[in-house]
Amino acid sequence: MFDSLIAELATRFGLGDKARDLLRMLLAAMTDASRGGLIGFIERFRRAGFGDVAQSWLSASADGTPPLALDAVHVEQVLGGPGGLIGQITHRLGLSAATVTSALAYALPRVMDQLAPAGKATGAVPSAVHAFIGNAARMLEPAGAAPASGGNRLMKWLPWLVIAVACAFLFSHCTKPKPADSTANAVAIPVGAGALSSMVDGQPALKVYFDTGKAEISTEFSDRSQALVAYLKAHADAKAVVSGYSDPTGSAAANAQMSRLRAEAVAAALQAAGVPASSVVLEKPTDITGTGDTLAESRRVEVVVRK
Repeated sequence: MFDSLIAELATRFGLGDKARDLLRMLLAAMTDASRGGLIGFIERFRRAGFGDVAQSWLSASADGTPPLALDAVHVEQVLGGPGGLIGQITHRLGLSAATVTSALAYALPRVMDQLAPAGKATGAVPSAVHAFIGNAARMLEPAGAAPASGGNRLMKWLPWLVIAVACAFLFSHCTKPKPADSTANAVAIPVGAGALSSMVDGQPALKVYFDTGKAEISTEFSDRSQALVAYLKAHADAKAVVSGYSDPTGSAAANAQMSRLRAEAVAAALQAAGVPASSVVLEKPTDITGTGDTLAESRRVEVVVRK
């Protein structure tokens, strides 16, 4: 019953034979009775401020009017986060979060006519949809979840397990030198425009992030690029290799153009900071879209030093 949509998802987002399971997991989440079924699912979008969009999905099912599209960023806002549907599908199917988010944004308005005939959301799941979903609800369960029948036995032994783990932890800290905290310097990826500096193989590197559909550089660039600029000025044989990336929400042509514009903007900013034009090289990556764990992380330009 969803053959046409499955084929579109498979080709448009490169899902291949994973398109069917992605759609089954989406429908399982949309009809999950423990979270209010379809009514509860739609209510999540309403609470997030997308009530008009959600209502248009129902209206389209009722009278055939075109449904409003929801940007992948907004889908991520509602269905992302710890334990969210995006993360569950990403983990289960081995896909990038950006690809999953874009595919869900595309599929959501297109399944509503099967879930809400005549535009009415109810708690009942059509038998054909129920058969299509099959055991997909189990695919949404956290990995390693214990069967309900073993709950009492687990609770019986849980205090002793906690004590044993605590003793082992304390013993290891008393007998071994404490390792350096590898996450102490971890920083959050900017949601919109921003910049992050780092060291790669002992040389300064830079990542510049952008707002959706924009190529304007953040005001953070000046401070975050200082180490890279100083290094390039001091090493005439070094080149700044600039590569642009984009999220997968637009067409391939639009994404390629936006990636190039962002790379050119960063190259121009480096030159404005005093880096010789001969030391700046634009290099198109093999894959420019959906290379980050989130849409925000995908919208970036990377600058590394090459000698």
